[in-house]
Amino acid sequence: MSGIEVIGVIATVLTLLDAVASVSSALKSASGLPPAFRQVEQRLPLAQSILHDTKKLNLEESVWRAIKPTVEHCEGDVKSLKHIFEGLKLPSKNFNIRRYYNLVKAMGKGNEVENLMKGIFMDLQLLAANHSIRGVVSARVKELDDAVKALSNVPSSVPKEIFESANERNSQNVYGGRAYQNNMSGFNNKQINYNAAVTRNYGRRSNLNYDDDDDESGED
Repeated sequence: MSGIEVIGVIATVLTLLDAVASVSSALKSASGLPPAFRQVEQRLPLAQSILHDTKKLNLEESVWRAIKPTVEHCEGDVKSLKHIFEGLKLPSKNFNIRRYYNLVKAMGKGNEVENLMKGIFMDLQLLAANHSIRGVVSARVKELDDAVKALSNVPSSVPKEIFESANERNSQNVYGGRAYQNNMSGFNNKQINYNAAVTRNYGRRSNLNYDDDDDESGED
């Protein structure tokens, strides 16, 4: 994949984040909105800003190749986040918590909005650790760390009982008669090293094949 192609992926991610931000803004006044959704709305501009600045960089092809897996993994998390927000965008004065639970349960544990948003910021931390990008992002490293910490500490938006009642399998989840394929990402053992000051390792799940026409509704 060339630098132009990686830039294209970043552009796609930014478009998806714009869609998430639009729905997030519409949801913010809904009654019963979980705190995690407010954290996502608050942190979205930081992600958009860093990706926008990265997209404008004139990097060597070798650098674009190096950051390609991170950018693609970020795209996966953003697609998952958009899938959830698009499923919740029907106008209502009350947040449709049942529909949110159904969406996340069908996708699998780890796809709560706070975990997806945290995953996006973890990918941005990896970008910030690249020496060719660090100069653009260095002033916002603390903001990235604060965002990951805040999203780690926010109350879970989905009770664990929701997943315990689901018939989850390693390769496939079936909910409401529709199958959802879940693929585990190979992003284990990622390390972030800001001038050798800090190192993190983590593995995360990436989910593909979204096709949800669940028509459950909440209170209007």
